[in-house]
Amino acid sequence: MVSLKDFEFMKILIPAVLAAACAQPVFACDLCSIYAAAQALGGSGAGFYGGIAEQFTYFGTLQDEGNKVPKVPNTIEQHIDSSVLQVFAGNNLNDRFGLQFNLPVIYRSWKRPLGTVIENSTEFGIGDMSLIANFLAYQKLSENFTFNWSLLGGLKFPTGNSSHLSESDVESKNGLPASGIGGGEPNLLA
Repeated sequence: MVSLKDFEFMKILIPAVLAAACAQPVFACDLCSIYAAAQALGGSGAGFYGGIAEQFTYFGTLQDEGNKVPKVPNTIEQHIDSSVLQVFAGNNLNDRFGLQFNLPVIYRSWKRPLGTVIENSTEFGIGDMSLIANFLAYQKLSENFTFNWSLLGGLKFPTGNSSHLSESDVESKNGLPASGIGGGEPNLLA
């Protein structure tokens, strides 16, 4: 016989197992990386807010379509260090509507083959700015649960530098290993 306590546990366990079994890899949108979580829920009340968040990523392993490539060693120690600092400020005009401005500040340093030389370089600048609006369309609060339905929309301003996206693959034509960094093929670093 199943007790009430066991039944309550199973009500939580079964959906959790099903959700984990059905999980698929997803790509994060800009909102996921820069929007303040409390603001997205719409539960922070009226007023101004701001903050800074930083993500640092190091890429130094050569890969081909997500798989490590043992046949192609990283002979020149290609790598890229990427730091993205998000500066954000916003204002919740009331309990239902708010605006948030985001400014990404990007610093990257790398080592890669470029033409007939090995390039050690850095780059610093701002990324694409965005302005996001949040509207809390529906909210249900009770003793046992909270349900929020928020509508989000925004504008992205092309203030970043996209020049590296159009780079061609000149490394493999000059006897150096293929670059794992840049917009050209192959792009092997992960």
